[in-house]
Parts: sequence; C-alpha cells; structure tokens
Amino acid sequence: MIYTITFAPAMDYYMHVEDIDGSTSIHRARSTKRIVGGKGINVSKMLSTLGVSNTAIVFSGGTIGEWIIKQLNQLDHLHVIPFEINGESRINVKIRGCHEYDINASGSMIDTSMLESLFQWFDQNIQPDDVVVFSGALSNGMTMQWLIRYSQCIHDHKGKVVLDIASLTLKDLKEIKADLVKPNEEELQQWFDHRDHDILSMISAVLDSGTKAVLLSLGHQGGIYKDGLNHTYQILHPALSHPVDTTACGDAVLAGFLAARLHHLSLEDSLRQAFACGLASATVIGLADADSIESVQPMISVVEMV
Repeated sequence: MIYTITFAPAMDYYMHVEDIDGSTSIHRARSTKRIVGGKGINVSKMLSTLGVSNTAIVFSGGTIGEWIIKQLNQLDHLHVIPFEINGESRINVKIRGCHEYDINASGSMIDTSMLESLFQWFDQNIQPDDVVVFSGALSNGMTMQWLIRYSQCIHDHKGKVVLDIASLTLKDLKEIKADLVKPNEEELQQWFDHRDHDILSMISAVLDSGTKAVLLSLGHQGGIYKDGLNHTYQILHPALSHPVDTTACGDAVLAGFLAARLHHLSLEDSLRQAFACGLASATVIGLADADSIESVQPMISVVEMV
C-alpha cells in the first residue's frame, strides 16, 4: 500500500485574471475553481488517476476540512484516513492569467497528542514494503524530530519512506535514510546552503548520506534520477510555451514514478511515465487525466548518463 501524509491540506481557490499590472486596485476574475490541495493529496489524486489504490492520511479541521474530506471520498482507488485537528484547514489563493501568483496560508497547529496518534498508527499498521510519502512543508507543531521518529518506525516495520519536503538538511537526511527523495533544484541547493556545487555532485552527496535514490525535478528542463546502485538518468522534454498551472507538477512526477515502480516497469519506463504526468499536468488547472498523460509520453526522452 502507498500512504500519503498531508499535514496542511487546503482548498486551492483558483481565479483566472487577465493581468495584474498595478494600474488599478480592483481586478475581476473571469472564472473561478475550487480544488483540494496539499502536496501529499496531489500525489494521492494522481495515483488514483493512474488506477493505483492508495491511502491519504489527512490532518484537517473545520468546515474547510469537512469539504476536503468529502471531495477526497469521491475519488476512485482512494481511501481517506482523517485526523481531525482543532483549527480550520487553510484556503490558498491561486491567481492565473499572464502570470502565476500563489498566496498560501499557513497550516493550523497540530498538537502533540495528534502527532503521537500518527506514530501509534504507523506502529500498528505499517507492513513490509508499504510506502509512506511525506510531502510539503511541516505544519505548525510538527518538527523534524517527529519526522525522524516516524521514519525510523516505518523502517523498523520494513516499510519505505519517500520525502518531498523542502525544510530538510543533510543532517536530517543522514538520520532519516529515505528510500527516495524528490527535491526540485532550489530545494537541493538549499540543502547545501546554495554553495557552488554542480547538480550531480550534490545528488551524490545526498546518496552518501544514506538516501537510496534521488528524483530531481528541474521544471521545463526535465529532471535527473540517480540511485545508490549507480543508475543515473537524465529526463528531457520540450518546454511548454504557455503552461497553465505548475503547482502540482512535481507531485504528479512523484506519483507517476511510484505507480510505475509498483507495476514493475523498468527504470526508464518509470521515469518516462513520471515526467509525462508532470508535463501533462502543466497544461491544466490541477492534475492531468490519464489520456493526456498517455498522449505526451512520446515527448519524454530518458537518457542514461555515464
């Protein structure tokens, strides 16, 4: 089973505005749309699109939280385990038009008892080869020590830990020993304090920390995959001239890769599917459907680096 963890889910409220140029203080949206958001939730939604059964563990609260859980319960192949918090789940504002503007709210406080409940849930339910995906920023009340403790528990049960969290350090990675991390280029550079290192050297240092594999997304430039078994691939695809929404592209890449590996596809085909999910999702608000993903797969090139 693949489990995704979302500590700060959101209602993403999209407004299409032709342009915001500062000439007036009032702008009118041509259209609006509400979507369930949060990086872990995005991974779950894409897995569902790909027909992969998975479980979303969601910390939610209030009327927005109720809406989030209701929307998720309507998706195929998705089981939802809600952890109810005392506060209200957040609303993020996404402005789209000539430019992308995101105004993301902070997540509500998660108290220690809830975090301990999640640990107990892992200890009682994780089975060998289960995959647990931690995505997004750590919410208020959640510390890196909790993440390290969760990871150790999952590994003790012979499960696998996947990380897509910005606020990591190399010291954290040494303690967590994740089976896969999926940074973007900016996050990778943050782990090295933006020192002048080339990308492959930084990825190798992450692997030296005990991480088993790195899936790096590079936006319109594609990505790089490298693991501890000396597999190194560059993924290339054409740049979109007018992307619609790039919010969930990295989450789509991660979900596509996990789904492919679950189905025992080769590394090359897994990476092709992963970046097809990301590329197709940049052409829509939210996440792409299965037909769109299939249509862009021929555009993805996977090249072994030696």
